[in-house]
Amino acid sequence: MSQHAEIVAMENAFKDLGEEFFTLDPDQLLLISTFEPCAMCKGAMIENNIKHVIFEKPKKLKVYYKYIPKSLRFELFKSRFHAPNL
Repeated sequence: MSQHAEIVAMENAFKDLGEEFFTLDPDQLLLISTFEPCAMCKGAMIENNIKHVIFEKPKKLKVYYKYIPKSLRFELFKSRFHAPNL
C-alpha cells in the first residue's frame, strides 16, 4: 500500500490536535517533504491553509510539460450537471 507522505502528515496533525488544528495560525504552519508535492497534495495543503512548504528535491521541468496536454484535455471535456436536490 502506498500513501502520499504530505497527506499522511496532515492526517497525523489532525489526529494529534483535533479541532485545535483549525485554530492554529496558518502563517506558523510548515510542511516539510523530501520531494516536491504532487498536485493532489498541493490541493490538500491549499484546502487546509498550509502556506509554507519546504522540500529537498524539485520536479524536473519536463514533468510540467507532461501535464499541460492533460490539463487542457480535462478543461475541454469536463462537464457540469444540474442536481438541485443533491
